[in-house]
Amino acid sequence: MGLRVGDVFVLVSTVLLFGLAQGFLTPASVSPQGSLWTGASIRAEGRTRIQMTAGKDATLYDFPVSNNGGRCRVVIYDKGLQDKIEIKKPDGPLTSINPQGKVPVLIDHTLADFQIFESDTILRHLVHKYVETGPSYLPSTLAARTKSDLICRFHDMYITTVQGCMYKAAPPFGIFDNREDALQDLKKQMALLEELTDSNGPYLCGAEKSMADATLFATGVFLEQILPNHFGWTYQEVFGPKLTKWWDYLLANEAAFQKVHSEIILGIQGWEEKRRWSSILGADLQDLAPATVFDQILAKALPSQVVFENDKVLAFRDIAPQAPVHILVIPKRRAGLTALRKASREQKGVLGEMMVAVAEIVRQENIEGGYRVIVNDGEEAGQSVHHLHMHILAGRPLAWPPG
Repeated sequence: MGLRVGDVFVLVSTVLLFGLAQGFLTPASVSPQGSLWTGASIRAEGRTRIQMTAGKDATLYDFPVSNNGGRCRVVIYDKGLQDKIEIKKPDGPLTSINPQGKVPVLIDHTLADFQIFESDTILRHLVHKYVETGPSYLPSTLAARTKSDLICRFHDMYITTVQGCMYKAAPPFGIFDNREDALQDLKKQMALLEELTDSNGPYLCGAEKSMADATLFATGVFLEQILPNHFGWTYQEVFGPKLTKWWDYLLANEAAFQKVHSEIILGIQGWEEKRRWSSILGADLQDLAPATVFDQILAKALPSQVVFENDKVLAFRDIAPQAPVHILVIPKRRAGLTALRKASREQKGVLGEMMVAVAEIVRQENIEGGYRVIVNDGEEAGQSVHHLHMHILAGRPLAWPPG
């Protein structure tokens, strides 16, 4: 038997009264449009509260230092949407509004508090929802719109995936397990973006502003501020000639871009004050230990009998062998690894490379019996060269415990 209209009315009224009595809902929670949850405060413990500010279409949860959120803020400012969209910092765990635990997140109150995450999706939502307000960010030609989409996709696939190498304490950085490789890839990707940039400008895709400009600009602040100041890049290594022309134009002529530039710089300055880069190897933390004989071998200034080599590891026969087979395995870049005790999460990639190299060398040398891998750490353990190295010993009985 189905419910009658009167029964439904009584049921809904009861739910509303219970919610008001228990404090789960407020009178403002029931919108004139009849959406039960529009503007409702989420009061569950440990959650970011989603609460509509009167007269606002949406709330953007973001941090000023966020480059991904920065692209959305550029469009909000440029379209003059501050009276429609409130920008605020989350006041609880990010996972309560985004399952990935990241910003930005847009709560569209006009769509029953629809939670939109992923910065590119938010950007496109804003551009299309407010297409008639301010600059459209949708160029008039198909070619320019397609190039904009290409640059946005390129940025999100190849720049943001490795951008952590500029400021995070340890890998992974995208597909890279070490900072140096990630930084080199970042340099390569910026060179490719230079090729995609329109020669005439003033915007990335030509005469009209696009989502590509907002997207790349916000990340560009990180590149501009961090790479020269902490990793020794020249400005020309950050931006090629066309990108430099584009960058300078935006900073000189576009108020919305200038505002986001200032916001992100203030966030980075906060990181500076906390000495974020003081413990990042290759940035403010450098390997200042004296060079060793291994550096001469790596530079080919001293001869060695190489048995294995790749881009990370070199292995050669010991000149004072302690067994018929005695091979040394070293990282090509010492990067602070004067001894194993100096290792950190920063070096876990190269440590793994060294162990894999050992296995390949054992197979290559046809070592069928037992062998031993030794790391001497400190003078009391017999370490004489302060550049991490592993000894492979084989070809004779190796007693345990070792002498």
